[in-house]
Amino acid sequence: MRLSSRAGQQQPVLQLERNRRKMARLGLNLNRKKLWTEAELDVVRSFSNEPLILNQRLPHRTPKAIAHKRLIMGLTKTLHLWTPAEVSRLRKLYGTAPAEELYAAFPDRPREIVRQSAQYRGFRRPRKPYKIVGIDIVDTIRRRCFEYRLTMSDLDAMAGSKFFFRCHGWKKALNYRYLASAIEALDGKIVVRWDEESGEPGE
Repeated sequence: MRLSSRAGQQQPVLQLERNRRKMARLGLNLNRKKLWTEAELDVVRSFSNEPLILNQRLPHRTPKAIAHKRLIMGLTKTLHLWTPAEVSRLRKLYGTAPAEELYAAFPDRPREIVRQSAQYRGFRRPRKPYKIVGIDIVDTIRRRCFEYRLTMSDLDAMAGSKFFFRCHGWKKALNYRYLASAIEALDGKIVVRWDEESGEPGE
């Protein structure tokens, strides 16, 4: 009878462990809902004060599920919704004010929260041209990318130049094959001009 009693006590524990292994293998809980990943939990921690951003960052989770997860994680006490006055101030400053002035206007909110909230509401900051690097052909290509609203990563993909533009490969050496491919990808042409007044080569 004692052995039977012990076996009866162990059975629920074993069943629980089997359920845990099964959920880990399938990525689903007992209700057939997708388990929360560590990456998702990091999003909840980072934006626990911003339910709108949480809904945007976790589109496959319902607002109810997100709110429940915040409750379980003990993150509901710090909820601070944006007031209409704050949203109005954000709209006014985000497109024109220097970064320091912008973030100083919201001292109780992390910079990332300010930036994400503005982007969620469709506010945009003016684009800055690429910095001049002092190499004419590279600067010309970068200006063209700015006009086309392309990143250096976009250019690498279009020109098949691996990481040359993205990682500022011109600082090591100019790769003329990549430069030529980039010019062609940006609807440009390479033109050769001979200096006719220089005389014979070597003179």
